[in-house]
Amino acid sequence: MHTLVFQSYKQKLPYWLHLCQQSVQSWSANHRYDYAFLGDDIFHFNPPWFDIKVHDRLPIRSDLSRLLYTQSALHQYERVVWMDIDCFVFAPDHLILKNEPYTFGQERWIQPHPKKGWKIYNNVCNAFFQFQRKNPFLLFYIETAKKMIQRVDKNHIAPQMIGPKLLTALHNIAQLSTTTMIGSASPWLIQECAQGGGPLVQHVEKSIVKTPCAALNLCNSLFEEEGTLLKAMAYLKEYGPIGSKKHKN
Repeated sequence: MHTLVFQSYKQKLPYWLHLCQQSVQSWSANHRYDYAFLGDDIFHFNPPWFDIKVHDRLPIRSDLSRLLYTQSALHQYERVVWMDIDCFVFAPDHLILKNEPYTFGQERWIQPHPKKGWKIYNNVCNAFFQFQRKNPFLLFYIETAKKMIQRVDKNHIAPQMIGPKLLTALHNIAQLSTTTMIGSASPWLIQECAQGGGPLVQHVEKSIVKTPCAALNLCNSLFEEEGTLLKAMAYLKEYGPIGSKKHKN
């Protein structure tokens, strides 16, 4: 299937993000997928009123622009794949795209809980998505995202309003097509991986029943200490797919 994988970032990549990008590029090349990298020009796909209203909320501007770019690229490609620039493919042999009209990532986000110690939240995220040509969901998603921003008070636009919050709400109602192959790493999980693993990896491992996790969004906007990230990335690459085996003590 003629496939495009694309990513975007507006600044020069720090070293760890460059490694993330390389992991996606290498995975794409191994599957003979085309690869594209965009800068600020991706925002040209947004309607002017949208960017004016969301102003400097770059994640929300990106949430819509990546969808509109996908819509345009599907005229040329049979399938279009987006991955956040901070997605790290640590088990490329286990990252195999589903033959589905559309798919989103389903993250296992682990964080402290006042009563349970640690809790895993199963959210649908748009750090990864794939859309095939003539899929039934993309246009609906685009129009819903636009209408939400049109209606909301500009002073009360939540950071994940048209991304994980909207997608998770829709998933809870209608069960979207998702995959645990690509998820998101919380700062606590990143810190543990940087220290050589521990119980949090084991908790996440046990929560993934079918498809192992082969790539993680390292959440650049939440955690930016490069040395810790590099250690975590090295650990993940050695550990391999999460969900396919017991945690190594």
